[in-house]
Amino acid sequence: LTLAGSGFAKAPDQHVIDAVAQLAGSFADPRLPKNAPHAARLRGEARIAANAIEIRSVEATLGRAHASGAAKLVRSAADRPWRASGTLRLVDFDPLPWWPGRTDSPLAHGTNRVNADAEFDVALAAAPGDRAWLDTLAATRGSSELRIHDSVLGGVPVEGSASFANPDGNARMALDVAVAGNRASG
Repeated sequence: LTLAGSGFAKAPDQHVIDAVAQLAGSFADPRLPKNAPHAARLRGEARIAANAIEIRSVEATLGRAHASGAAKLVRSAADRPWRASGTLRLVDFDPLPWWPGRTDSPLAHGTNRVNADAEFDVALAAAPGDRAWLDTLAATRGSSELRIHDSVLGGVPVEGSASFANPDGNARMALDVAVAGNRASG
């Protein structure tokens, strides 16, 4: 773990922390098949300031499996709402080693391989207070999209997409999922 920053000699709104973290090790999970890769690596890089949090990169690898992403959370001033944006990509990703669970969990029975892409860019609504969840969602502006393709969970084929768009107060959501030949959309 490496930390660097501006120190505290500056005004509070000028404090900056840069962080880089790396972790490498082996999974000893009894749910993993004996021939599965066990050597894993995590790496992340971030910059944190009073009005901006930037995850420059985050990566997780295990054998051929790879997850990567980046995100930003920014606001113009302490009393202004946050804007969040980012991306995520999964390539041949097996969630089993990364997700603690029982040895009889559905993920422990069959092949797991997730290929997915996601991106989001939303201006978050002000703190909800007494506002209903749907009102908070309607006040959130922006878009997000998730695509899952050529994936298998617990030996079951999975594909799908989900999206949210609200550029003008008229929130639109879409969902299309196919699991083992069964399809649901809305």
